[in-house]
Amino acid sequence: MKRALVGFSIAVLIGCGGSQNTNDDNVGQTHPAGSDDPAGDLDVEPNAAGTEGEADTPDPEPPEPQGPAFKLVLKNTHDQELAFNMDNGWGANVQMYSGEPPKAETVLPFETFCTAACDAADRCPTCKQPQRVKDIKKAQKIDLVKPGETLELEWDGEIHVYQDVKKGKKGCQCYQKEPVPPATYTLRVCGLRLTKSAKRSSTIECVANEVTTPASDPQVIEYEFAGPPKTAKKAKNKNKKKKKKSN
Repeated sequence: MKRALVGFSIAVLIGCGGSQNTNDDNVGQTHPAGSDDPAGDLDVEPNAAGTEGEADTPDPEPPEPQGPAFKLVLKNTHDQELAFNMDNGWGANVQMYSGEPPKAETVLPFETFCTAACDAADRCPTCKQPQRVKDIKKAQKIDLVKPGETLELEWDGEIHVYQDVKKGKKGCQCYQKEPVPPATYTLRVCGLRLTKSAKRSSTIECVANEVTTPASDPQVIEYEFAGPPKTAKKAKNKNKKKKKKSN
């Protein structure tokens, strides 16, 4: 009887898989909780690349701003200081136009003195100006460029378009900024050669370059201020000689 029971027990163990081969594919097995297998019994959907378990690729970072559309490099290659009168801002020193005078069309890369944007809290600012010559000289703002040095001026590629607005009984003009219309423009910058002599007046010196808009990449435009043109001095001397002869 005991031998029959032992034989029966061995048969039960064999039938329950007690002698399974370790090289089997383990089909149908499940993974207990805490198993190292990351998938477990869960269905994992492949990502866009078709690979299971990989994280999605992060979105690329936006490109960094390229800076101003135009950079004007003002070089003083003369042996005297170059001055820019800033009492009325750069709008008084920089002119921009397309075509040829007198049919040229002017645009404003910089705002005119004592004006504001149309969406500003005060669209019609009031700017007090000194009246006496002594006070005017004290309040004068000058940007000096020494011989051999440069001054950089940035322009964002937009122009100032003015319109009339009302403020009480009086009105004014405010501006809105707009992209400059596509064209080839003459962009001219004017400076001063100051003099301390009472017998001589300061000389205006202007340098012009052509600019084509819109610009696909930031542009650097160089202006060389090499000194006032000699023809202007010769013309003055000729006029003086004519006056002497007439007298």
